[in-house]
Amino acid sequence: MKLEVLDPLDNWRELRVATVYEIMEDGYLKIVFDGEEMEEDPVPLHYSSELLFPVGYAEKHGLRLKGPTGAQVFQWEAYLKQSQSVAAPESLFENFSEDVLSNFKIGAKLEAVDLCEPNLICTATVAAHHGRILEIEYDGWDSSFNQLFDYK
Repeated sequence: MKLEVLDPLDNWRELRVATVYEIMEDGYLKIVFDGEEMEEDPVPLHYSSELLFPVGYAEKHGLRLKGPTGAQVFQWEAYLKQSQSVAAPESLFENFSEDVLSNFKIGAKLEAVDLCEPNLICTATVAAHHGRILEIEYDGWDSSFNQLFDYK
């Protein structure tokens, strides 16, 4: 079963193609990132994790998606067929109301924790909305340091 995962290993800037390796008790899933060599150590995440997204989320919301080959162009339909896999069911993912985004207007100022350096709390700006994901720009930093946060 395939899905997209917000990648903490890439400084919270893109989604990656991933596989549900195992379904465990109490709603936990073992997730592996797809690649030339699938990650050896699965990552345990609860099915309600803010890091999990349905197939096609990145394309729909204008985010980068790192495919298994690292190629610039990735197409889910072809990959699912080639890998003989299915997309994770939409029912796995929380329904999202865009009304919530009115609390996070583009250009709004806030304080944000740098997810790569959690001891840093910085002034920041809401740079963009990508569905339920907020793109946060740290004030005074280059946009290459922008990070993606779930609205929660």
